[in-house]
This record gives sequence, C-alpha cells and structure tokens, in this order.
Amino acid sequence: MLALEDARSIGDVLREIDQTQKLKEDFLLVNSDFVSNINLEPALLAHFKGVYEIDKSQLTEEEQSQQLILTKVFIATDFIDPARASSQDLFLLQNARTNQLLHYKSMESFRNVALNLDHISFKQSKTLKYEVRHDLIDTDINVCSHDLLKCFTDNFDYDTLKDKFVQHVTESELQEHKIHGIEITGNAYYSKIIDPRTYDAVSRDIIRRYASPLAVDSRLLAQNSQEVSYTVNNNNKYFGKGV
Repeated sequence: MLALEDARSIGDVLREIDQTQKLKEDFLLVNSDFVSNINLEPALLAHFKGVYEIDKSQLTEEEQSQQLILTKVFIATDFIDPARASSQDLFLLQNARTNQLLHYKSMESFRNVALNLDHISFKQSKTLKYEVRHDLIDTDINVCSHDLLKCFTDNFDYDTLKDKFVQHVTESELQEHKIHGIEITGNAYYSKIIDPRTYDAVSRDIIRRYASPLAVDSRLLAQNSQEVSYTVNNNNKYFGKGV
C-alpha cells in the first residue's frame, strides 16, 4: 500500500506512482464511491487484445499508428433510474468497428453538443461507421496501459481520467494515443453514490437483492466470514441472528 498524503486528485496520484517506478505493468484504476457486481473479464480481455493482440490487417494506417492507452468501462442505465444522477449524463461518439472513443462530453452543464471532427482524416471518415450513445454512464472503472502514467507526468493539467485528458486524447490532431470504450451488458448492477438521494436508492437496491451476491444476508457484509448476521424471508424481510 502506498499512502500519498499530498495528492489532491487522481492526476497527482498517477504522477506520484510514476515517480516511484514501482508499477511496471498495465493496471486497473477504480473509484471507491460505487456499488457494483460487474464482471470485468470482458473489459480486461478487450483491453489486452487491443494492446497486445492487434490484427493490423483490420485497421487503417491511422489506427495502426495509435497506441491504446486506456479502456473505459460503460454501462447503460434508465434515465428514470433513481440511482442515476444528471451529473452522469454523457454524450459519446465511437468507432462502431473498433470501439475507439472519438468524442466524450459530460452533459451535466450542457443541453446541446457541438461535434469537432477535424481530427478525423478524410480517408478515415469515408470508411468509419459512427455510433452515438447518450444512454451510457461512465463507471469510473478504467483498464490502463502502463504508459498512461507518463502521459500524466508530462501534463500537469490532467486531474482526472475525464475532461481534459479524454478530450485531448480523443480530439488531438496528432492522434498518438487512443481510448477505447466497452459497454458491460447482461444483468450487471452498477450505481454511484453521489448524494443522500443516490445513497438511499442504492441501499434500497441492495435490500431488493439487485446487486447480488452483495446483499444484507451475504457473508460479504458479515464481520466474521463464517457467520451470516441476517436471514431473509419473503418480501425481502431481514431478521437478525436470534430473532
């Protein structure tokens, strides 16, 4: 464990880690403010395939010259979901064939989106199939290439893996790096706790067993891994031990 008392952002943490030279491989970077049962195997496989098992015959010249620096994990949620906050609304533009992010914009403070596609070459635009998504949220689960650390060391303006960093990589005319986005499908549960309202919504989801195997009667929440503190009956009624 590495304690960084002076770090004020994810960017500071990544720069400090880069200076220690202790991290030599690709890594997983997540926040600690969400509840989820997402299976990350598809995201990990997609990232490692994009980095180490590239089929260059399927890529354009521009795509071959770009290094995959980050794979972001997204999940679709209903707009009426109580656990979804307006601050999570995104506008995404992706290459439908490779899942490369071409535009990433938070919709928290915007009602309209202006697309700047000057970074996409004319040759690339003739063969590119776009996919526009507004129903996805960023889970803040990131599969990172080791060279991501150097990107943050070289640019002190980067504070998070969103905003300036993603916009610079996706819209840069140099196109030295690229970012992929993968959508997790199926019955996966994900909710971010942002405020008291989302805290209440997530608590109710856990009681209803939407986040299984994370549940009130799960050993994951017991003080002793061999002891279950609660039992559940019909209608999601939980009873403490001895009740």
